[in-house]
Amino acid sequence: MYKNLARPIKLGVEEGWAANVEIAGPKYRRARLVSPGEETLFFSVTAVLMNSTGNTQGNPEGAFRGDYHSHPYGEFNLVVQTAGWLSQTPTRA
Repeated sequence: MYKNLARPIKLGVEEGWAANVEIAGPKYRRARLVSPGEETLFFSVTAVLMNSTGNTQGNPEGAFRGDYHSHPYGEFNLVVQTAGWLSQTPTRA
């Protein structure tokens, strides 16, 4: 299931239609792919691209942090790994 969900998102990033709206330059972009409505049980789908390489925020862990926002009804995240993606591990935090 993960691969079936990730495939069109990766393609969309490569083709420039997913995560194509710059929030803080080209390293932090997003795009609404599906708006909430009856058909989706009022869930929405937003693709977000965050690239931490070379960021100048000065966070202790070196990660780029996006803008802060709230989800009064909760949030579900599905992380899709693109080229060069690194995850935080206990030995690399």
